[in-house]
Amino acid sequence: MDDSSVLLIDDIVLPNEKAHRFQTQLDLTMLAVLNAQARTYANWQMILAESGLLVSGMIMYEEKAREAIIIARRSDVADMWGYRNGPM
Repeated sequence: MDDSSVLLIDDIVLPNEKAHRFQTQLDLTMLAVLNAQARTYANWQMILAESGLLVSGMIMYEEKAREAIIIARRSDVADMWGYRNGPM
């Protein structure tokens, strides 16, 4: 990735706690059918950090379904642009 590159991830982002019943049911269905899981904001921060990336933003475009665009940049250049890895 170039210094100015941005990674956009379109996915479901569950709240770190107190998720709605619909959201947890979806997570269990994904586990049972696909051996997958819906991830929380904290999960995304950890996964991206392990890859040398930093969450620089998140755009929630469907609140009830928790569908969002996660914006990530390289962690070694994110500070240069003034981004912090924290809740949006």
